[in-house]
Amino acid sequence: MNESVLGIAVLALTQAVTVFHQFLPPLTDVRRSDSSNPSQVMDVRIGEAASVALTLGIGSILSVMVKKHEPFTIAAISAAGLVAIYEYTLRSNPA
Repeated sequence: MNESVLGIAVLALTQAVTVFHQFLPPLTDVRRSDSSNPSQVMDVRIGEAASVALTLGIGSILSVMVKKHEPFTIAAISAAGLVAIYEYTLRSNPA
């Protein structure tokens, strides 16, 4: 992977984190929320779905720009990791 593709892949990673930050509440709020409240759980899951869709869209656009698959792959891995973190936090809440 050359430097320009690496730079674009890092951009895909940072955009994933930014999108999740914009669409979802902070992890501390998710941890403190009532996981037995289906409305709160659904709000987090809708935010996850929107974040994943936008992250994969950005990754796709960046991959088309550089004609390499790495930006999309990094975006997909980042989105999966962030969803896993949010789901773990949501499910580990004893409330």
